[in-house]
Amino acid sequence: MHNRFGLKISVLVVDDCAPMQKLLRVLLTNYGATEIVEADNGRTALEVLQGRSFDLIITDVAMRPMDGLEFSRQIRKPGSRVRPTVPVLMISSHSDLPTIKAALDAGVTEFLVKPITSANFYLRLDEALLSTGSHIQADDYTGPDRRRLENKLLTSKRRKVDAVHS
Repeated sequence: MHNRFGLKISVLVVDDCAPMQKLLRVLLTNYGATEIVEADNGRTALEVLQGRSFDLIITDVAMRPMDGLEFSRQIRKPGSRVRPTVPVLMISSHSDLPTIKAALDAGVTEFLVKPITSANFYLRLDEALLSTGSHIQADDYTGPDRRRLENKLLTSKRRKVDAVHS
């Protein structure tokens, strides 16, 4: 399966689990990603982002020394060198509503709960890359409008925790 956009897509994968990195690399390659760079935590990912740009960032929640929530907050700060409209897909086994809401507040574009299927993963990639949601700029945040999902949070026919999308 290749992406339906016919575009070259560069992706930064931020995950501390080597098997998950390998799985994501295979799925992304099958999707048509042309560049895949990996980092094992948010701090390392911030270093990778110095002077580099990506079309998509995929991150886990639980990592050390910097988790995916803090990483997302850092890249959504005004003055960050990261393009404020870059989509961020968070993949996590933490499926509780407070974690999902915290991810959205941190600037995550899409959230996918583990275990993932290739179909849900590709759907979420399409949604992230095609995201036309509004972006805002505030004193402490630049990125997707954090209020954008209030009406959609649990309205999908998919697993309720997978219903979070823009």
